[in-house]
Amino acid sequence: MLAEYATQLNGRVILSAEEIFELREYAKSRTNLYSDQLAPDQLIWKQLYQVLSEQLRRLSTETMAKVEHLESERDGLKSLEGMIAAKLAARPRDYGVRAWWGFVILGASIGWVRSAELLTSVLYGLASSSIGVLFAIFVLDSAEVQARVGIFLCNRMRMEGVGKWLYRRSLTIR
Repeated sequence: MLAEYATQLNGRVILSAEEIFELREYAKSRTNLYSDQLAPDQLIWKQLYQVLSEQLRRLSTETMAKVEHLESERDGLKSLEGMIAAKLAARPRDYGVRAWWGFVILGASIGWVRSAELLTSVLYGLASSSIGVLFAIFVLDSAEVQARVGIFLCNRMRMEGVGKWLYRRSLTIR
Protein backbone atom coordinates (compact mmCIF):
# COMPACT_ATOMS: atom_id res chain seq x y z
CA MET A 1 0.00 0.00 0.00
CA LEU A 2 2.77 2.42 0.92
CA ALA A 3 4.71 1.47 -2.22
CA GLU A 4 1.65 2.31 -4.36
CA TYR A 5 1.25 5.64 -2.60
CA ALA A 6 4.93 6.47 -3.04
CA THR A 7 4.70 5.54 -6.73
CA GLN A 8 1.77 7.90 -7.17
CA LEU A 9 3.62 10.78 -5.50
CA ASN A 10 6.96 10.15 -7.25
CA GLY A 11 8.80 11.20 -4.07
CA ARG A 12 7.34 14.74 -4.00
CA VAL A 13 5.74 16.36 -0.98
CA ILE A 14 3.96 19.34 -2.60
CA LEU A 15 1.35 18.52 -5.26
CA SER A 16 -0.59 20.72 -7.66
CA ALA A 17 -4.40 20.76 -7.57
CA GLU A 18 -4.51 18.64 -10.72
CA GLU A 19 -2.23 16.02 -9.17
CA ILE A 20 -4.35 16.01 -6.01
CA PHE A 21 -7.45 15.36 -8.17
CA GLU A 22 -5.65 12.49 -9.93
CA LEU A 23 -4.50 10.99 -6.62
CA ARG A 24 -8.01 11.39 -5.22
CA GLU A 25 -9.47 9.52 -8.22
CA TYR A 26 -6.85 6.80 -7.82
CA ALA A 27 -7.69 6.46 -4.13
CA LYS A 28 -11.39 6.25 -5.02
CA SER A 29 -10.68 3.44 -7.49
CA ARG A 30 -8.84 1.45 -4.80
CA THR A 31 -11.71 1.34 -2.27
CA ASN A 32 -15.46 1.31 -1.83
CA LEU A 33 -16.44 4.66 -0.35
CA TYR A 34 -19.91 3.50 0.65
CA SER A 35 -18.97 0.34 2.55
CA ASP A 36 -18.35 0.12 6.28
CA GLN A 37 -16.60 -3.26 6.19
CA LEU A 38 -13.27 -2.66 4.47
CA ALA A 39 -9.90 -4.33 4.51
CA PRO A 40 -7.16 -2.29 6.24
CA ASP A 41 -5.58 -1.12 2.96
CA GLN A 42 -8.99 -0.10 1.59
CA LEU A 43 -9.67 1.81 4.79
CA ILE A 44 -6.42 3.74 4.33
CA TRP A 45 -7.34 4.59 0.73
CA LYS A 46 -10.77 5.75 1.90
CA GLN A 47 -9.16 7.99 4.54
CA LEU A 48 -6.75 9.37 1.94
CA TYR A 49 -9.68 10.11 -0.38
CA GLN A 50 -11.49 11.98 2.38
CA VAL A 51 -8.38 13.98 3.38
CA LEU A 52 -7.69 14.94 -0.24
CA SER A 53 -11.33 15.94 -0.73
CA GLU A 54 -11.14 18.22 2.33
CA GLN A 55 -7.89 19.72 1.09
CA LEU A 56 -9.42 20.44 -2.32
CA ARG A 57 -12.49 21.97 -0.65
CA ARG A 58 -10.19 24.35 1.22
CA LEU A 59 -8.29 25.24 -1.96
CA SER A 60 -11.31 25.92 -4.15
CA THR A 61 -14.78 25.62 -2.70
CA GLU A 62 -16.66 26.41 -5.91
CA THR A 63 -14.64 24.03 -8.08
CA MET A 64 -14.95 21.23 -5.56
CA ALA A 65 -18.72 21.73 -5.33
CA LYS A 66 -18.97 21.43 -9.12
CA VAL A 67 -16.72 18.36 -9.14
CA GLU A 68 -18.72 16.64 -6.40
CA HIS A 69 -21.97 17.38 -8.25
CA LEU A 70 -20.56 15.91 -11.48
CA GLU A 71 -19.21 12.89 -9.61
CA SER A 72 -22.61 12.22 -8.04
CA GLU A 73 -24.23 12.40 -11.49
CA ARG A 74 -21.57 10.04 -12.88
CA ASP A 75 -22.14 7.59 -10.03
CA GLY A 76 -25.89 7.77 -10.65
CA LEU A 77 -25.38 7.04 -14.33
CA LYS A 78 -23.13 4.09 -13.49
CA SER A 79 -25.78 2.62 -11.20
CA LEU A 80 -28.41 3.25 -13.89
CA GLU A 81 -26.19 1.51 -16.42
CA GLY A 82 -25.99 -1.47 -14.09
CA MET A 83 -29.76 -1.52 -13.69
CA ILE A 84 -30.30 -1.40 -17.45
CA ALA A 85 -27.78 -4.22 -17.99
CA ALA A 86 -29.60 -6.33 -15.38
CA LYS A 87 -32.92 -5.56 -17.06
CA LEU A 88 -31.63 -6.57 -20.49
CA ALA A 89 -30.23 -9.78 -19.02
CA ALA A 90 -33.62 -10.53 -17.45
CA ARG A 91 -35.59 -9.70 -20.64
CA PRO A 92 -33.38 -10.32 -23.67
CA ARG A 93 -36.39 -10.53 -26.03
CA ASP A 94 -38.01 -7.13 -25.70
CA TYR A 95 -40.03 -6.78 -28.91
CA GLY A 96 -41.40 -3.32 -28.15
CA VAL A 97 -39.43 -1.33 -30.74
CA ARG A 98 -40.06 -3.94 -33.43
CA ALA A 99 -43.80 -3.86 -32.72
CA TRP A 100 -43.74 -0.05 -32.77
CA TRP A 101 -42.11 0.01 -36.21
CA GLY A 102 -44.47 -2.73 -37.35
CA PHE A 103 -47.40 -0.45 -36.56
CA VAL A 104 -45.74 2.42 -38.45
CA ILE A 105 -45.15 0.26 -41.54
CA LEU A 106 -48.65 -1.18 -41.38
CA GLY A 107 -50.21 2.28 -41.02
CA ALA A 108 -48.17 3.72 -43.87
CA SER A 109 -49.14 0.76 -46.05
CA ILE A 110 -52.83 1.21 -45.26
CA GLY A 111 -52.53 4.91 -46.04
CA TRP A 112 -50.86 4.11 -49.34
CA VAL A 113 -53.57 1.58 -50.27
CA ARG A 114 -56.40 3.98 -49.40
CA SER A 115 -54.88 6.82 -51.40
CA ALA A 116 -51.70 6.86 -53.44
CA GLU A 117 -50.81 10.28 -52.08
CA LEU A 118 -47.70 10.64 -49.91
CA LEU A 119 -49.44 12.88 -47.35
CA THR A 120 -52.13 10.30 -46.63
CA SER A 121 -49.52 7.60 -46.19
CA VAL A 122 -47.51 9.76 -43.78
CA LEU A 123 -50.60 10.69 -41.74
CA TYR A 124 -51.64 7.04 -41.41
CA GLY A 125 -48.06 6.16 -40.46
CA LEU A 126 -48.02 8.82 -37.72
CA ALA A 127 -51.39 7.74 -36.37
CA SER A 128 -50.27 4.11 -36.33
CA SER A 129 -47.01 5.14 -34.67
CA SER A 130 -48.85 6.56 -31.69
CA ILE A 131 -51.01 3.43 -31.49
CA GLY A 132 -47.84 1.32 -31.75
CA VAL A 133 -46.19 3.22 -28.89
CA LEU A 134 -49.22 2.71 -26.66
CA PHE A 135 -49.36 -0.98 -27.63
CA ALA A 136 -45.65 -1.44 -26.86
CA ILE A 137 -45.91 0.38 -23.53
CA PHE A 138 -49.09 -1.07 -22.09
CA VAL A 139 -49.68 -4.41 -23.86
CA LEU A 140 -46.14 -5.68 -24.49
CA ASP A 141 -44.86 -3.86 -21.38
CA SER A 142 -41.66 -3.00 -23.23
CA ALA A 143 -39.01 -1.51 -20.94
CA GLU A 144 -36.99 -0.25 -23.91
CA VAL A 145 -39.89 1.71 -25.41
CA GLN A 146 -40.92 3.07 -22.01
CA ALA A 147 -37.39 4.29 -21.32
CA ARG A 148 -37.06 5.93 -24.76
CA VAL A 149 -40.46 7.61 -24.60
CA GLY A 150 -39.84 8.71 -20.99
CA ILE A 151 -36.51 10.32 -21.91
CA PHE A 152 -38.09 11.97 -24.96
CA LEU A 153 -40.96 13.39 -22.93
CA CYS A 154 -38.63 14.75 -20.24
CA ASN A 155 -36.01 16.25 -22.54
CA ARG A 156 -37.90 17.38 -25.62
CA MET A 157 -41.52 17.85 -24.64
CA ARG A 158 -40.93 19.13 -21.06
CA MET A 159 -43.54 16.66 -19.78
CA GLU A 160 -41.48 15.62 -16.78
CA GLY A 161 -44.25 14.05 -14.72
CA VAL A 162 -45.30 11.52 -17.36
CA GLY A 163 -41.72 11.08 -18.62
CA LYS A 164 -40.32 10.26 -15.19
CA TRP A 165 -43.22 7.94 -14.46
CA LEU A 166 -42.59 6.00 -17.69
CA TYR A 167 -38.85 5.88 -17.07
CA ARG A 168 -39.27 4.64 -13.49
CA ARG A 169 -41.83 2.11 -14.71
CA SER A 170 -39.32 0.82 -17.27
CA LEU A 171 -36.76 0.24 -14.52
CA THR A 172 -39.16 -1.85 -12.44
CA ILE A 173 -40.13 -4.29 -15.22
CA ARG A 174 -38.66 -7.76 -14.79
